[in-house]
Amino acid sequence: MTRMRWLALLFFTTAVYSLGMGMEGDVDSWVYLSSEVSIPRVGFGTCGLHNTGDMTCAALKNGVKMLDSAQAREWYKEDEVGRAIRNAECQAPDDLVVITKVHPRSYEVNAMRTSLLKSQVDLYGEERKLNVVLLHAPFCWEGHCNAEQTEFMQQGGWHSAWRNLEQMHDEGLVSAIGVSNFHPNQLVELVTFVANKRVAVVQNFMDPFNQDREVLRLCQEHNIAYMAYSSLGNQWRRGNPIFKNEVLQRIAAQHETDVSAVVLSWVLSTGAIIIPKSSKAEHVADNAKVGTERRVHLTAENLADIARLDGSIGKPW
Repeated sequence: MTRMRWLALLFFTTAVYSLGMGMEGDVDSWVYLSSEVSIPRVGFGTCGLHNTGDMTCAALKNGVKMLDSAQAREWYKEDEVGRAIRNAECQAPDDLVVITKVHPRSYEVNAMRTSLLKSQVDLYGEERKLNVVLLHAPFCWEGHCNAEQTEFMQQGGWHSAWRNLEQMHDEGLVSAIGVSNFHPNQLVELVTFVANKRVAVVQNFMDPFNQDREVLRLCQEHNIAYMAYSSLGNQWRRGNPIFKNEVLQRIAAQHETDVSAVVLSWVLSTGAIIIPKSSKAEHVADNAKVGTERRVHLTAENLADIARLDGSIGKPW
């Protein structure tokens, strides 16, 4: 790379990250979603864990105040998250925020209402307004919806699902609403033509090799909270590329820390919210501190080096 191109990339990276909602001094601040709910910048993800309840409890004991869950039993165990929340030994705070996601098979309005009432009971043991609810995807994964549900997606699709989610908000079942796994063109369509209520959150896959810059930019432009999932490389089917990458290892050595702290600090530097997961209690504890004592203050050169990793190893799937 020529010096001119390197300087251009450095300028772009610094400019984009400085637009983020959470610059260096703002990590402790909460992100406003609605008049009823704000969320912290560091949470805990519960997808794909064999010990969901135990690790959710560990996260709560380590001061985490935001949990991410979903109705998709294929990957989540929302009832175990709820048991941890209600277990006094886990020390759930009074201001805990919980995110759940509606499965595409429940996008029809009556099915959505039923699914949200079930999430309330699974999470809280009673019918109680949910903090944040997202559409899990603008499609249904192959083999995960029956013929009737697939027909709904083909006829109304995510447009109808969003309007139904707005109705759930009107009915008082949820405080803030958003989407997950949306591409840039879908997000533009949502905020421009479909949504009658504020899109509060977008939750997308983001790591150093898949930086999702356009959706992040659109979120900043439209004042939408961007929440990054799988930031530590969990989405790569060919094997996790994060921890063996020489660039990330070098930056970690420079700051006398580990690659996890570098990557999560980088995500925070973009203004995004993080929800790292782990099946090991010691890693849960470490990740919970990334917003405080384990935060890495990356240099402009570090940020430019990480920016160059975007797209460098192809697609994850």
